[in-house]
Formats: sequence, structure tokens, C-alpha cells
Amino acid sequence: MDGKSRGLRLRIPVEEGERYRVGEIGFDGNEVINELGLSEIFKELEPGEYYSEGYIRDAFESARELYGALGYYEMTLFPDLQPRAGPNAVGGEDAENGGNGNGNGNGNGDGSHALDERPSYIEGSPVVDVTIRIQEGDQYFVNRITIVGNQTTHDSVIRRELQLVERGVFNTAGLRHSVRRLNQLGFFEPLDEETAVSIDKLEEAENEVDLTINLTETNLNQLTFGAGVSQYDGFFGQVAFQTSNFMGRGETLGIGVQAGSRVRDINLTFTEPYLFDRNMSGSTGLFSRKIDWIGAYEEASTGGTATIGIPLALYTRLFLSYSYEATSVGDVSPYFTSDPDYLRLNPFFTDLLLLNSDGNRTVSKVTPMISMNTVDHPIFPRRGTRYQAGIDLAGLGGNSRFWKPILEGIWYIPQSERITIGLRAQYQYLAAGNSDQIPIFERLWLGGEYSIRGYDIRRIGPTLADRDPEVSANDFRGRYVIGGNKSLLFNAEYQISIADPVRIVAFYDAGQVQDFGQNFAMDSFMTSTGVELRFFIPMLNVPFRLIYAW
Repeated sequence: MDGKSRGLRLRIPVEEGERYRVGEIGFDGNEVINELGLSEIFKELEPGEYYSEGYIRDAFESARELYGALGYYEMTLFPDLQPRAGPNAVGGEDAENGGNGNGNGNGNGDGSHALDERPSYIEGSPVVDVTIRIQEGDQYFVNRITIVGNQTTHDSVIRRELQLVERGVFNTAGLRHSVRRLNQLGFFEPLDEETAVSIDKLEEAENEVDLTINLTETNLNQLTFGAGVSQYDGFFGQVAFQTSNFMGRGETLGIGVQAGSRVRDINLTFTEPYLFDRNMSGSTGLFSRKIDWIGAYEEASTGGTATIGIPLALYTRLFLSYSYEATSVGDVSPYFTSDPDYLRLNPFFTDLLLLNSDGNRTVSKVTPMISMNTVDHPIFPRRGTRYQAGIDLAGLGGNSRFWKPILEGIWYIPQSERITIGLRAQYQYLAAGNSDQIPIFERLWLGGEYSIRGYDIRRIGPTLADRDPEVSANDFRGRYVIGGNKSLLFNAEYQISIADPVRIVAFYDAGQVQDFGQNFAMDSFMTSTGVELRFFIPMLNVPFRLIYAW
């Protein structure tokens, strides 16, 4: 010790007492919700079962949410526990000695056995009667909703996400969902679902409240530009602009241009979350690319995508997309076409050069997808789930025919104020009447920071040697990853929030890709384990990820 303080050993005696079973269950003070509705909430509190304080607390939260949805946000309730009188009843006397069985010991002392029908013990455990006493309070209504802090975002963009209306019932569940919907926009600093909105009672009017939503906007405009030289692109310059809240109207706009001696890439995307002022989204994207692979061939692609989203429930939407891409290849080097054996042993190049389709390919796809998303924030998620199921159907109007379903689930489970566990599972499948009709760029790969960290992008999947027995795995051509037709992916993260824009993430990734005629196998998973520093710089509106993986 340092001479100024002394150690102290603290011993806390604990007397557990007996474990009680539930006797009779009743409700008192309820007028708005009848006993049948309350019994459904407390249905796991069954007579004869052990009494659980943890379950009582969970049921209380459900009851508060139900009352809050009806405007009774000041409702309170508590359990009144009355152990039945018996030889060892807490706070009571044996019924034979004048106890009345309510634990108060205030019987009339006449030795009555009227309570013998209600046993004091069940299977050796004492019995306690439970009465849920409720103080419902008054029903409240919303007077005014005031929004503060939205310097750029229009009020209408915020109000259309609210599940409350002025002059309507003050629905506390709707208030919580409103905060989550605002967080999902990503336009503002994360709001706490419990404390983000100020609730003020009106002095001049009974049973009315004013709500004030305090927001802090984030920078959603990203402008990047640069120039350089690379092995593939040659000399190039690029400029790009992207915003998730264009002109404060909640629209997403992206424009990018890259031009150089060997490459030209132009793309434009636009999303309207409330198309025609209705609760349905619409988005479109156009692109044009041209790449000159020096000494090999020249590739040009043009296409676009259009998507419409229709709400099915508060957090569930149905999306329907159509995309069209036309690709042509020209100026092919004689080196690739003069040797038939080279092309036979390299089906990747045969497909890449479009030699089987006169140098042209069109992919026309329709993609229906259903998505349910309750994740509370797109950048700093802490809780919620996201499920997606969709399928690419290619063939209408194109010369490539295939179908590719995808299933994905994401879960965020908060452990404390700063710790969150994140889980993800994904399954993809690719099929066609003739597998040779599937474009090489539509095949399935894994690898990269958004699938299995530590592996380069598109480096996990079947190789040419796996498909063609005449190609050796020791040959550089045999090691070329040509992709497969089915994939499994699993990700697990342990996220620790240092501050709002900074997180340390421990992760474990696992996945595999199999080709036609192959099955998934436990020994085929490629895995990585590591740690990631993830942070977001508001001034640049760009996320940064520093990853160390083994």
C-alpha cells in the first residue's frame, strides 16, 4: 500500500430464501385494456410455474408499449405479491392459527379452513398470488411537432418519415419508430430512440403535448477529383460528385467522369425516395464505358438500370429492377485467335472476347427483390436486422439467359452502449439452361473487404484447373479464378465504439464458392480472422477502413 490508504475486504451475506411458485393471477386498475388483453401479455406467468422477476419486467415493457400506442404514456404498473399463509410463509401465519393467507397475518383467529382449497405449497415450493396493479393515467394527444437543426433538409423530408401526426394520439411506439426511420436516412447524427425527442406538456390545454425533434445534419456532399497514370488506364483524369440529400429534398444524385488515353467511364445515378409525392421510390442509372486493352482488344459497354420500390410494411419494401447492358469487343489481337489450343484451354478468353457471339453481347435482366430493414443507421449501426431475397432473371431482349437468386440476412445485436455484435449470412446461386451462355462477369466469386477480408477481390472460387483436367494447377493459366455458380458467405463482427465516427472491429469471415456439379463441403471454407479500424471523416464524407487479416 502507499501508506495513505488501506485495503478493505467487503463481505455481503446473501439469504436467498425459498423459490416461489405462482398461484392466482389478477389485474387491478385496468379500464382501457381488459383482463383478456393483459392476460395475453402476461401469458407466460402461469399458475404453478416458478415466479420470475425477469419475465415480469419484460411483460411490463410490452404493456407499456401497448398503453403508449394508445396515448397513455404516463401509465405505471407494479406487481403486488401476496405469499399464501403456511408454516413457512413469509410475513404471514398458518391459516390454522388465524392467518388469512394474504401474508398480512390479520385473520379473525377463528381457525377457519376456508382457504384449504388454495394450497400454500406446490411440489414443495411456497405459493405467491400475483396482482398486477395498474395506474393508467390520462390519454394524451400531439399538439405540435417542431423540428430544429435542419438547415438544409426540407421539413417535408423529415415529416414524411414520422409515424405521428399533429392532433393525433400520442403514440410512443410510433415515436420510437419515427426516430429509427430518421436514423435510417443517414442525413443526421445518430439519434437515441429514447431521448432524441423532447416531450412538453401544455399548460393551457389538458392531455396535450408538444414534441421537439433536435437534429444535427451531417455533410452528405462528396466531391472527388484527381489525375494519374496506371498500367491499365494509362494517363487519366477523373471527377465525381455524390450526395445523399440533393438540395435538401432527400434525393440521391451521383455523377462520375473518368477519361484518359486508354479508358473512358461516364456514369449517372439518381434516386427519388418519394416518387410523384407518393410513398414509393424510383431510381435510375446510366453508364458508358470504353477500355482499350493495349495489344489485346478494345471493349465498349453501354447500359442502364431502372428500379421502383413499393412499401409493403413499415420496414419492408418490394423492389423491381430492369437493367440492360450492351457490350462489344473489337480490334482483337491475332495472338488470341491464331492458336486454337490456346482458346480451347482458356474458355475465359473465349467468353471475354465474345468470340461465340460475333463480338457482341446483350444482358437484359429483370430483378424482383423483397427487403425488410430495421437497422437503425446506415453508417453506425447498433441494432436491427435486414433480410433480402431477390433473383436476377436474364433473357428477355438479350442473348444471355440465366437466373441468379440471392438470400441474405444481417443482424446487429447490442451488448452495451459501446459494444455491438454483427452477423451476416449470404447464399447465391447461378443457373442456366446452357452454362456456356453465362457471361464470365456474372459468375460468382468471393474476396475483398465486403466479403472475406484478407483476400483480394475475386480471388476465391473455382480455377481453370478445377474445370479442365488438361490444365495443370501449376500452370499460371490453371490458377486463374474463373468463378462458380454457388456461394456461401458468413461474417461475424465484435464492434467496439471508441467515439461516434471511430470503431474497432474484431472479425471472423468464412466462405466458399463451388462450380457446376460440385457440392458445398466443410473443408472447402476459406476463412480469415483479424481486426479492423473503421472511421468516418465528416469533412470528406468518406469511410476509411484499415484491415489486418490472417
